[in-house]
Amino acid sequence: MTSGWLLAAALTALMGPVCCLRVTGFKVPSIALIGSDVELDCSFSAARNAKLYSVKWYQNHEEFYRYMFSERTPVTAFTRPGINVDLARSNNSRVTLKSVNFNSSATFRCEVSADEPDFETVYRRANMTVIQVSEDGPLINGLRDQYELNEQLNVNCTSPSITPNIGTHQTKLSWQLNRQTMDGQTIQMQSADPSQTVINLRLILTERHFDPKTGLLRLNCSFTVGRPTAIYFNRSLELSAALMHPTTVLDPRPTQRSYKSKDSRSASYSSGGRRQFRLSLVTFLAVIPYALWTCCNPC
Repeated sequence: MTSGWLLAAALTALMGPVCCLRVTGFKVPSIALIGSDVELDCSFSAARNAKLYSVKWYQNHEEFYRYMFSERTPVTAFTRPGINVDLARSNNSRVTLKSVNFNSSATFRCEVSADEPDFETVYRRANMTVIQVSEDGPLINGLRDQYELNEQLNVNCTSPSITPNIGTHQTKLSWQLNRQTMDGQTIQMQSADPSQTVINLRLILTERHFDPKTGLLRLNCSFTVGRPTAIYFNRSLELSAALMHPTTVLDPRPTQRSYKSKDSRSASYSSGGRRQFRLSLVTFLAVIPYALWTCCNPC
């Protein structure tokens, strides 16, 4: 056992260090919005004494970006349909694509190669689809302006359409009532447009569904594209409805309080002072004639 280990160590010493080149981080967004800028990341590691040769990026099978470690001008970008490299924001571990379009959709591959004597090459790849989301939606249908207690709320929400159709596994349409998620009471409906999703919300309205101060219920429909860890698009619509004939809704105007504030007490004190001053003035005016008569008619 010991002799085998010693033999392996001797062979390693004779052959030199093993490159151990690895791609340690790779990020290509699965979804990109048309017209947006996209960052493609490819980080790697190698043995301490290993010499790297190049990093190359491919769209499908066509090279569009190359970084040569030994060159004085290491970066070269190639023209491809749907590929517009932002050289100022690109390096040996990141490539930035400007204003992607439908032609940008492809399988992207990052290929890292070591220099001699190993010439080892490792790679990673992933798919990216460029989509366009329509301006209309999400749309809420069936919501009335007013409801009575114990009436049924029956509303539909329709998502925007997406080109091309990416299915429903990367999209989510959801209800919120007064900021509370209503997934448990949501029903998926069939849509005439396969690129759209329609969900229904149906429930009996009680007092707890209305805000006690305003008498309103707030209904929100939200549409997202992506996953919880990577949201590529998010848009929502919020509408409100009022409770008809409210009985427990508080008056939104400020209530009049029975106690007096500090300012009102000060005002009452000032008012009392003015009444006392008027009384003293009347007394003074009444005394003046008697004082003058006394001075003019001494005893």
